[in-house]
Amino acid sequence: MRRHIQYLFLAFNVYIGVRLYLFYSYFLGRGSAYVSRPPSTEAYLPIAALMSLKYWLVTGVFDQVHPAGLTILVAAFLTALLWRRGFCSWICPIGTISEIAHRAGQRLGVTVRPPRFVDIPLRSLKYVLMAVFLLAVIGMDAPSIRAFVNSPFNKLADIKMLLFFLHLSTFSMLVLANLIIWSFFIKNFWCRYLCPYGAALGILSKVGMVKIARDENNCIDCKKCEKICPAYIDITKVKTVTSLECIDCLDCIRVCPVENTLEVKTARLNKVVGPRAYGLILVGGFMFLILLAQITGHWNTNISLAEYRQMVPNAARYGHP
Repeated sequence: MRRHIQYLFLAFNVYIGVRLYLFYSYFLGRGSAYVSRPPSTEAYLPIAALMSLKYWLVTGVFDQVHPAGLTILVAAFLTALLWRRGFCSWICPIGTISEIAHRAGQRLGVTVRPPRFVDIPLRSLKYVLMAVFLLAVIGMDAPSIRAFVNSPFNKLADIKMLLFFLHLSTFSMLVLANLIIWSFFIKNFWCRYLCPYGAALGILSKVGMVKIARDENNCIDCKKCEKICPAYIDITKVKTVTSLECIDCLDCIRVCPVENTLEVKTARLNKVVGPRAYGLILVGGFMFLILLAQITGHWNTNISLAEYRQMVPNAARYGHP
């Protein structure tokens, strides 16, 4: 079920990418029919969303330039607080692509597990990146954030992102190619070592309402759970999986040969939550927050078509403020 959900979200991301391109093309006169801009593309603007989150907390004003980006960020954070890092392994399309690459690497027989003296320092990189972004945003005052949010650069951030991928430099292509290639060799390479978003979700997940618990009396120490774990967690050595690296894919539960040995349980009541129920509640809760934002007017941008008509053809000219 998890894989089906992953592929649905991945397909949806391809769909909104195509729609954004058609939206952009319309204002360049390349398309005869107008295609509305998909707000979901704002999910790829997490730093702007982080700025908007601080501005919202400080002033009480919800960002109307990229409200969907702020909504998705808040929804991801809330799912981490409630259901740990399931967002990374059930919803995030980057995680899905990384998994696909790794499975291809397994078929080719090229996957490796990096030694601990290499793995541990590399894992810290995502926390360093997270700290850099957090400190930069925390250091900005409300007027500075408001000026950035309302700048032409930010208003066209999704279009500029599109242009980045449409006109990749040689250096950018090499970087992206390396990220994909390394994912063939190392499970979830990007997620494990470089994703600051995942680092933040991991920290928030420490207070999550659920946990993966191991019954020591049932465990036969076959280590199938450890072999499949994308985070390389020593599951058979703990009663409860508390690692920040756990992305709650629940593959360990799926491959465990002894029933009721590994289970998702509520953190306080110790009640069992079935893997399917976990996935449905996680994804259902995330989608409910998106729907709530749409109903309450916190989803669509306030940028007018007239503004887009004026700015989009000149998108490449707008620099970072």
